[in-house]
Amino acid sequence: MRRKLTTMFAVLLVLCFSWSLPVSAAGPLPKNTYSAPSLIYGGRDYSPVFNAQYYLAKYEDLRKAFGTDEAKAFSHFLNNGIKEGRRASENFDVRYYRDQYPDLAAAFGNNYAKYYIHYLDHGIKENRKGSDGGGSGSGSGQGGESGSDEYGAYAYELLRVIDANYPNRINNNSVTTDKTTLRAMGQWINDQLVSYGYQPVVYRHEIEGHDFIDYACRKPGTSGKRIVIGAHYDSVATHGCEDNGTGVALTLELAKRFYGKSTPYTLEFCFFDGEEFRGYAGSNIYLALCDHPESIVLYVNIDCVGAGDLMYAYGGIYNEAGALTRDWGLQMTFALADELSIPLHVIPETVARFPSPTRDASSDHYYFNKNGIPYVYFEANRITYEDGSVIDEQRPHYLNTLNAAFQDTNGQIIHTKYDDLSKLEALLPGVIQDHLSKFSRLITALLTRADTSSPAAYSGKLSPAELIKRYSPLQSGDPGPEDPGPEEPAEPEEPSDFDAGRYSLVFDADYYLDKYPDLRAAYGTDKARAFKHFLRNGMKEARQASAKFNVQVYRARYKDLDQAFGNNWTLYYEHYINNGYKEKRIAY
Repeated sequence: MRRKLTTMFAVLLVLCFSWSLPVSAAGPLPKNTYSAPSLIYGGRDYSPVFNAQYYLAKYEDLRKAFGTDEAKAFSHFLNNGIKEGRRASENFDVRYYRDQYPDLAAAFGNNYAKYYIHYLDHGIKENRKGSDGGGSGSGSGQGGESGSDEYGAYAYELLRVIDANYPNRINNNSVTTDKTTLRAMGQWINDQLVSYGYQPVVYRHEIEGHDFIDYACRKPGTSGKRIVIGAHYDSVATHGCEDNGTGVALTLELAKRFYGKSTPYTLEFCFFDGEEFRGYAGSNIYLALCDHPESIVLYVNIDCVGAGDLMYAYGGIYNEAGALTRDWGLQMTFALADELSIPLHVIPETVARFPSPTRDASSDHYYFNKNGIPYVYFEANRITYEDGSVIDEQRPHYLNTLNAAFQDTNGQIIHTKYDDLSKLEALLPGVIQDHLSKFSRLITALLTRADTSSPAAYSGKLSPAELIKRYSPLQSGDPGPEDPGPEEPAEPEEPSDFDAGRYSLVFDADYYLDKYPDLRAAYGTDKARAFKHFLRNGMKEARQASAKFNVQVYRARYKDLDQAFGNNWTLYYEHYINNGYKEKRIAY
């Protein structure tokens, strides 16, 4: 017994001694031993917002640049990723954090770094949610429900289905028109609504031998009064991607998102037939056949919200005294757009056909407006040239883009060969996704927050002159301290003498002047003035100023940058100069 105890004591001594050895005395670490970098920097622990394996897995460009080097990944995150709004953890999504908390959005705008710091220093202690699936809470993420990087994503998936399977959705003046695709599209919409949990109502009506079919579904709210959200699903003889596959796809996304959710108002999602050829027949039929149209407090029209250059919202009507009325939905929309830093515009003041900020015709809001119902009409469009002139006094809305690729149709996308997703993806990479995301986020906020107090709170909040001054794309004045608007990147310093300096990576004066005849005519061979134009205007307009850098190619090639910068072209140039060139990214 004594021998056994002595032996056991000796073993314990050996074990205790070996446990106390430093690592070097015990031999080198095995080669496959994992050693993570410290995530404490500047006295702040970044582990709640950074996970190296997540970061490298999410961004292909970082994997190519750093492989599995987690220390380099963390360094990139600190120096670049935070500024770019990259997500580096399941527990924190900076865009979600911004959108979830209006007080932070008002304070920080688009300065992503401040949101990360706020979350680490204060947000965690305040039990604020950092993401749709982490932080101090969770969310379903259904159809872009949570996390701003998901807004519009489901709509874009649906748009691909629409474009591929349901072109030429025609219901014109001929009773012999083949409506097979139109009717298949309607049934598909009905099936989508059923799959979300709704029991759609089908409105059928015949006018002079033409049949029209609308689909609608309703989600009860706290109030029995309702907001109607509508999009027409017919088209002309095109793929009907922009007009109006985008509107249908976004309206379906909203219907899916709000199913079973609590909202102040009842929400009704409608899909109208006969907008293109029969004077908005479908929406007129809906108002004639639906129950209690007097309970409709607002109509939200979603028509062509993808490919146009700028994001617009229209609403209100001028009374006989010249005062803007029925404008509460529009006023609230612009207040929310400011809060969310979404660049939204009113119709330019030079458009005589539609007195700004109204738009009394050309889509399904027409009969709602005619019946005294306030409306907000969302659209992506161009409408005027940079000098405020229009392409057609009666149809100014047919100027959809100033992109040179559409010169043969004078900038028109809708009702042309270009209303085809494959063409639009090639010529306008990322534009549709960006607009769907922003419109989805904005309309979601409107439907979530509009309540019975909103009409009184927002009616007449800004005069028409103030709306135009702040939101017309032709206005460039400072809106003043009461409305700072979204934060813009600082203007680059302009040199007194020509010196491209760090911009030589993206700017070659000879190339720039040769490529653009308007610049050659304006500046001749003056390189300094050409460079000044590039800094002030060229980058914002996505002009190519070097054979070795094409900003549209750069955006299309790298989805992480597209997700981070959207249509802010200047940021792509700056990223390439500061990071992309070092990371050996390809830009031409």
